[in-house]
Amino acid sequence: MALIPFGFVLLLGKLLQLSNGEYRRDFLIELILIWGFTIVLLLRTQPLSVPWSGRRFRSSVLPQLVAVGCLYFSIELWRTPLVEFNESPLSYQAIRGLLFLVAGCVAWLTWLVFSRKGVGRLFAVLCGVATLACLMVRVLVVAFSPHPFIDCFTISSEAAAQLLAGLNPYAQQYVDIYHGAYHSPYPPGFNYWPGVLYVQTLCHWLLGDHRYAFVLSDLATALGLFRLAKRLALPPALRGLLPLCWLCFPVGLHVLELSWKDPLLVASAVWCVVLLLDRRWWSAGALLGFFCGCKQYSVLFALLYVLALWRRGGSRGVLQCSVAAAAVLALLVGPFVIADSAAFYLNTIQLLIDVPLRSDALSIPAAMVREQLGQVPSWLMALSYVVLWAVGGLWVIRRHGSLYALGSSLLLVYGGTFLMGKQAFCNYYYLLASFALLAMLGCWETAESPTSRLPTSRLPSADPSGAP
Repeated sequence: MALIPFGFVLLLGKLLQLSNGEYRRDFLIELILIWGFTIVLLLRTQPLSVPWSGRRFRSSVLPQLVAVGCLYFSIELWRTPLVEFNESPLSYQAIRGLLFLVAGCVAWLTWLVFSRKGVGRLFAVLCGVATLACLMVRVLVVAFSPHPFIDCFTISSEAAAQLLAGLNPYAQQYVDIYHGAYHSPYPPGFNYWPGVLYVQTLCHWLLGDHRYAFVLSDLATALGLFRLAKRLALPPALRGLLPLCWLCFPVGLHVLELSWKDPLLVASAVWCVVLLLDRRWWSAGALLGFFCGCKQYSVLFALLYVLALWRRGGSRGVLQCSVAAAAVLALLVGPFVIADSAAFYLNTIQLLIDVPLRSDALSIPAAMVREQLGQVPSWLMALSYVVLWAVGGLWVIRRHGSLYALGSSLLLVYGGTFLMGKQAFCNYYYLLASFALLAMLGCWETAESPTSRLPTSRLPSADPSGAP
């Protein structure tokens, strides 16, 4: 079972590398097929009763396959880093050199996994070196690409500076770097919720560039994946390989350079799952409130997350989580609502509701327009979102809030929402890949897992070999 979501991550990573998340007919068709096939396999009633879903496969063969996948990602990232606005040829060569080091370390790790010599000190050292090199690459990308030509970067930098100057970033005028070309769909303004603003401003003040917040987010994601892998008793090799696989995701540097906010969302989602497994409802709620206060579509995660928490912690757990989340969200949003509620609503809600369809989006409505097949009605898009969430929510409830069900439902709901959205680009599907990794990790949440508090009867069905 774990191979299904991991295969999705591999295929999606390559597709995004080739397309940059922008529309092309063949890319969209491939994405729909990959996503649809994965969902059909994940959301079935009974797991596959075939040899490659058993315990032996997960403990020996799967680490080898994950090692090969990680090696493939590291080589592709070295070949094509997708860093577009680097201003120093020397620094670009340094980035390539560090990525070559990462690929070499992963190749050595792959050899160790296949040689069956066990995961010892050398394996840990190589994982540490590769992880450190991945983080150093990110620092170089930010440092030597200080002026990427994208409004997401320029507006976020201006917003951080205005907040530090004591101004309300939601009520200010911003420079239109496109000189009116995108003024209708993108009137210059800060459209993210305050969670992103606070974190970016802190890094802008301390480090000189708000994108260092996303470097730290990638570090937090890697630590969170390692924590989950360890607590779920994954084979030792996978505990080091999965964080590396995420750090080598082919469009990770592209997302960072362009100041897209999704690395912060990925880190928040991973640590929300950590707290869910630890049954720390107050802390989970506080982090969930921060998550919801970062970007508008985080609410989809919150709705499914609360259902999973209810199945695990009952009404008391939901109450604790909800109180903490509401308190944190109120602290984030409250000051700007009080200062200028009209400006806050206009920039963070109304403009996103009214934003027109982007014809270059990697989505079905964009394809309909580009292929001159008509426009998808707004009511149909809205209905599809409701149906997707209802199916995902029922799946989480039916499977008693298991991590496998939560990850699979997130993959269903977010994937379908993006495919039926007005806008859907590289960073959207980057976030989707992280949910597939959560579904993969959920395959180890069995009665043998040290973190599982669910009775055996409430766990995903298992075949006689023990595979979920």
